[in-house]
Amino acid sequence: MGKANSTTIVVDQLGKSIVANQEIRRMNAWTRLAYCLAVVPAFFVSSSLSAAAQTPGPASIQGMVLDVRTGAPIPGARVGLIGPMGAGASETAEVAADGAGNYTFSEVEPGEYRLVPQREGYLDAADGVVNRVSGRILVGSGQNLQDVTLLMGPGGAIAGTVQDVERQAVADAPVSVYRYVYDTIDYRWTWTAIESVTTSGGGDFRVDGLDPGRYVVRVTPPSNIGLNEPLARLVDGVDFETLPAEARAAITNRVTGRQRAGGHLPIYYPNTSDLRQAARIDVDYARETYIRIVMPLESAFSIRGAVVDPSALDRRPTFFSLSSRDIALTRSGNVAADGTFEFSNLAPGTYDINTILSTGEPARMTPSPVPGRPPLPVPVQPNRDPDRLVDHAQVTIVNEDVDEVVIVPDAVEVSGTVETADGAPLPDGLFLAIRGPGLSTNQPHPVELGEDGRFVITHVPEGGYRLVVTGLSGGLPAGLPAGWYVESARMGAIDALDAEFRIDRSWAGQPLEVVLRRSSSDLSVTVDEVTGTQGAVFVAAVPDTRRRHRPYLYRTGWTDEDGSLRFDAMAPGEYRVFAWERVAANAWLDPEYIAGIEGRGQLVRVGESGRATVEVRVTR
Repeated sequence: MGKANSTTIVVDQLGKSIVANQEIRRMNAWTRLAYCLAVVPAFFVSSSLSAAAQTPGPASIQGMVLDVRTGAPIPGARVGLIGPMGAGASETAEVAADGAGNYTFSEVEPGEYRLVPQREGYLDAADGVVNRVSGRILVGSGQNLQDVTLLMGPGGAIAGTVQDVERQAVADAPVSVYRYVYDTIDYRWTWTAIESVTTSGGGDFRVDGLDPGRYVVRVTPPSNIGLNEPLARLVDGVDFETLPAEARAAITNRVTGRQRAGGHLPIYYPNTSDLRQAARIDVDYARETYIRIVMPLESAFSIRGAVVDPSALDRRPTFFSLSSRDIALTRSGNVAADGTFEFSNLAPGTYDINTILSTGEPARMTPSPVPGRPPLPVPVQPNRDPDRLVDHAQVTIVNEDVDEVVIVPDAVEVSGTVETADGAPLPDGLFLAIRGPGLSTNQPHPVELGEDGRFVITHVPEGGYRLVVTGLSGGLPAGLPAGWYVESARMGAIDALDAEFRIDRSWAGQPLEVVLRRSSSDLSVTVDEVTGTQGAVFVAAVPDTRRRHRPYLYRTGWTDEDGSLRFDAMAPGEYRVFAWERVAANAWLDPEYIAGIEGRGQLVRVGESGRATVEVRVTR
């Protein structure tokens, strides 16, 4: 069966629908905090959920299942109705769409439901793409919800063959497909593994059912593959000594060196071990891309070192792992009794080694919410062990092993205040946190502000951080209240609104001073060439390049049927405004993508007060 994902929808009193990206349902509370602050928008969909006069009793839901590419009906698709959501077991009903793609659910009790379309070879168009689609609805007593459209599309595919340098097929090689997604914890784009297969005896592979997006393909040499024989023969040849010294060293290193690391580097398509040089593959509905990977064997690298307790409290590592800044890679590690450690089978790149020293119990493990992934450590609460020390050391591998890494965990205390620019009372229920480059387990937890705006964050390891100020909605993190933005944040001479500001023991005693301001500026957007009831398009106001690392400044939403939209309470500054009929989720947060279409957006300046206006065209 095709994937059966769905999108959250809440039906308001006007019968319109508000949608939020489906990925939020799979997140834990701390990840949801980052996700909400990453400006994952709520927006109107084009499905017209016309509500008849409500009368007490069962309701009904009617709609169509359509092909997202052509708008043609998808006959035979099955639609599941799951709910009502809440306490107790959920009830499930399922119907089949007729030859015109129509489906109907009758005798529906009031409540919140999910609509899940399924058909072999098709994907829910809500997954990973911002579309005018529906999925989760709130049904009132006696309502007759009509025209609830569900969009699907045939999955994309990447197929190919893997060969060695002598053009011989490589069998039993693991092939992983990585998708470029927005990391809602670290506010950055990263490559995340989506699916893995193994090559056949003829070296062939195929990955079906891929959502639209940007991908790279990585092949891991199988354990039974030999060394690079052509290079090995070259080393043994009579002419080897006539080569330049640098060439001899490089060849020898690849053939015989670093074998103590125990493995060979994975190769990205077309034939590189460097992710930065990997070819990007654009996948869309029903598109198949065929590739050939030639796999040279390159020995992997290692990082070795020791963890040292700076005092005599008999603390031991209760958490120890390595994470990559380039690709979504997390690897747990072990520290020997003498404090030494080793991470092997690593490619060139920058890594963070995350550790917690504590007198308490080791971090427990909990099953991963993603099938097939290793279990995850349960975060150690920071204030339950006053002797807890944390650290994240940054290590970069270039072209050789990294030895003698010494980690001496320590922690500092960060305190400060949050106040308003005009001296007015702060919004209720604000929290503050700082986010570093390592795992969420190794991060200071958010702290609630006192009535006077003061806060204290304990157990902060030295390093680079980003500032997070948020409120709560319904008990969940929901960003700053409407109309507020962070005007300034300083720690002495350090600007804490930079993409990354450093906390160091030498100046950690200085207060972190955050100033909030309420905005009275609006931005009215009009999109050309928008007509008819299906004319709503998605709009994003992207801040200027100097401020694009601040996700809370981005504003997004759907136009009305006339192509108009107003953003209230905008932070002052310059913005590029874009409009799309369909766009990859969070693409407006990708600096590389925006840089490529910069000229298609309309530049507008939002002042300290008043209303700015801008007209834009749909980006295609």
